[in-house]
Amino acid sequence: MSDAAPRATELRTLHFDLSHLEQEHEFTLHACLKQHPLRRHTAESLVRARRTHPFLRWVPDRHVTHFIEDVALPADAVALLHVTRPVEVDGNVAEQLATMSIHIPHEGRRRVRERARGSGWDNWALHPKLTRFRTFAAADGLPAGDYPVDPQF
Repeated sequence: MSDAAPRATELRTLHFDLSHLEQEHEFTLHACLKQHPLRRHTAESLVRARRTHPFLRWVPDRHVTHFIEDVALPADAVALLHVTRPVEVDGNVAEQLATMSIHIPHEGRRRVRERARGSGWDNWALHPKLTRFRTFAAADGLPAGDYPVDPQF
């Protein structure tokens, strides 16, 4: 039996863009040696998500496909996250990698953002996670340079 205290965690709601894959598959988030089924966004869940996470208002609907609510992730360490889907290979079911990301605890993101603001480093006109869509500009009503510490997308 271990005397170690349980690791501090933070509950996170995560949103994923799996639009590059066929949508009839079930997707699984692998995080901290646990597996969590992802849910496909519906019109209603997307409205709720954008109410809770305003950053998602600037992401086109087709690029916010799946989510998971209240997944426990470490509050004191980074963690590798990956999403898989089942595929059949030579009659056997295997897991195909769909996407990977790194979880950085909220406090770590906050400290980096504060340091960046102090140096002027984060004074971008468009958040880097939005640049891939190329359909937005600061003139389109985006709050230039005033983005959340963790957009959770």
